[in-house]
Amino acid sequence: MNVAHTLSIDPQTGDLTLDDGHPAPPPSEAVGLVVWTLRTVYGTCPAARDLGVRWSIAQTDVTGAPKALEKELARALQWVADLGLLRELAVTVTRTGRGRLQYEIAFDPPDSMRTTIRGTV
Repeated sequence: MNVAHTLSIDPQTGDLTLDDGHPAPPPSEAVGLVVWTLRTVYGTCPAARDLGVRWSIAQTDVTGAPKALEKELARALQWVADLGLLRELAVTVTRTGRGRLQYEIAFDPPDSMRTTIRGTV
């Protein structure tokens, strides 16, 4: 898979980031690939069927859902680490007071400072 032309996608909305009407690059290649992976449901990418996140694991009413989602997010992002584009991957998932799961993904891209991406499912 060619990752040289990664676009910037807003991690919260999934919107493509534009710069003067043109697609903008992400803050780093690692950030672009992490967000792209998080926004892809497992099995739906025609170029790589094993890319993406199995979000069905995030069933909050199931015992152990936070730990299961932590493992799934780490699995889903391993391909980016294997490319050498992120180091020190740390994934944490907690239950919110509203019965949802909140995740935090922190990593060190080789071309920028430590990055943290947060979301709720």
